[in-house]
Formats: sequence, C-alpha cells, structure tokens
Amino acid sequence: MSDHARVGHALNAAFVVQGEGRGHLTQALSLAGFLRSSGHSVTRVLLGTSPHRSPPGYFADQIDAPLETFEAPTQVPDRDRRGASAGATAVDVARRLPDFVRSIRRIRSATAEADVVVNFLDLMGGFARALPGRAPPSVAVAHNYLFLQRGLKGLPGPAATRAAVLTYVRATSLGSSVRVALAFAPDGAGKEADFVVAPPLLRPGLDRLDVRDGGYLLAYALNPGYGALLADWQRRHPSVEVHCYLDGGASALPVP
Repeated sequence: MSDHARVGHALNAAFVVQGEGRGHLTQALSLAGFLRSSGHSVTRVLLGTSPHRSPPGYFADQIDAPLETFEAPTQVPDRDRRGASAGATAVDVARRLPDFVRSIRRIRSATAEADVVVNFLDLMGGFARALPGRAPPSVAVAHNYLFLQRGLKGLPGPAATRAAVLTYVRATSLGSSVRVALAFAPDGAGKEADFVVAPPLLRPGLDRLDVRDGGYLLAYALNPGYGALLADWQRRHPSVEVHCYLDGGASALPVP
C-alpha cells in the first residue's frame, strides 16, 4: 500500500467497471461522487465493452474522469435476444481471446500508479490482479458477492450453474484486499464468508426526487428481445401506456 493510503491522505482511485450490467455503472458513478466529496479523486476509469452491448452515453458524460474502454467477455444473446446462448458465448470467447489478453495487460499497466483500484465485478480486472508483480490494493464491489454465503449452497437449481456463477464471482475479485457485497440490510453473512456487507451505492438526491404518477407503466429491459414481449402485451392492452428503456432504443422493437 502506498504512503498516501497508509497515513490517510487523499487517495487516487482507479475504477475497473463491468459494462454488461447498468447497475455496475451506476454504482461506479455513485462511489466516484462519494470519494470526491471526501477529498479523494478518481483519476482513471476503465470500462469493459463488447460488440454485443452498447455502453450508455450517460456514463461517459457523468463519470468526470478519463475514460477508456477495453474488450471484455459478454453473454452472447440467444436467438430471441432475451437470454444467453452458451454455445455462441463460448465461440465468442475463443475468437476474442487475444483481445482479452491485451485487456488484462492494459488494465494492470493503467492502474499501476493508483493508490487503490476498485473493481466493479469485471472479470478482466480480476485476472489483471493475478499477474505477477507488485500492484496497488484493490477493493471488489458488487451485490453479487452475497452469492458466496455458505448458506446458499443448498439452494435449488442445477449444481453446474451454481458452480459456474460462483467461479465467475470469485474470479472477478482475484487479488482483492476485500470483497464488498452490497445489500439493503446486513444479515451477518459476512461474518462467515470472505466479504463484508455494505449498503447499496445509490445516487445522491435519490431521496429528494419528485415522486409523481405519470399515468403510464415504466419498464426497463437490458436484453432487447424483451421489447417484443412488452410490445405484444401493450397491443393486447391498448388502454395502458407503456414507456420502456431498452438497449437499442426503438430500433430494438419489432415492426408492427
């Protein structure tokens, strides 16, 4: 750990952010604001991207730090663009493997001078920590680390799927000094697992928003294939107005 970090001076933080889920982007925006309000700085942000998901413009506009992107694995959509295709995802990973190796090296180099690296569940960021040599302290932040509770081992569902999820989650936090699991209510799970529980990273001012009834239903869908289901439901309920946030915008909706 650097001298700055040991004596409690202002920290220079670097972020590595998984771009697959919008929640990680929002958490990064929130933490950046909290750090700056406490006298620290965010001097570099690295965002994972892929050909299958467009990064939202609001993140680049609001993060207020030098931003660069890197190639990262993602779940390749299935035929109906609602779920993920395991086969297509495996082929995509194999095809882009050289890009991922370059991403890992780039992340390690770009974050070398930071006092602390914050990784928001990015797999390339975890692998970068596993490279040999000295690296700054790292904090892994995501609600997904709650999956590491020992009490969840007996939950229903395919064992292979649970094992794959846990392997991925652990890999994103390789070499991290601490895992921070975000949850609304601490349940003591961190006492028996390798993580600590902290409140969700919410945007400042959320509690001051003007709550009103606009007379419509609001929907949010990450995968564009759900737009067809929403559009079909709305056609069957023409009296109900629906506003939807959908990756790809209106172009992702089926032609009437």
